[in-house]
Amino acid sequence: MNEEKDSHWVEDKEKAMKSMIITLTIICLVIFMSFFVISKYNQNNYQLNETETRCIANQSRLFTQTGCIKCVEQKEMFGNNSKYLDSIDCADPNLLKNCSDNEILITPTWFVNGKRYEGFQSAKKLKEITNC
Repeated sequence: MNEEKDSHWVEDKEKAMKSMIITLTIICLVIFMSFFVISKYNQNNYQLNETETRCIANQSRLFTQTGCIKCVEQKEMFGNNSKYLDSIDCADPNLLKNCSDNEILITPTWFVNGKRYEGFQSAKKLKEITNC
């Protein structure tokens, strides 16, 4: 009878070990995939350097609005170089006329060489449309 209990205990222990190994393997795969996705995201959404920012700024105007999450993300793409952008905050009562004159209904909105681009624009897209 003791041998039977011992064999069940050993089988249960082996099952628990297999289950733990499978769980740890899945966790490791999830962590690896997360790092892969984050690295891919960072490759596509890097910060523009000063030269690129100045080039884009010379050909564009950015309309934003305080409290707009996509506007914050758009400016973060430029990092400290965002100070070079010709940016108008449509939430500022003193600048509201600029926004209404340009019929800004969505922020962020870019004007590049006279053409309107609504919504968040990737670094790749901005470089492409400005030839920077």
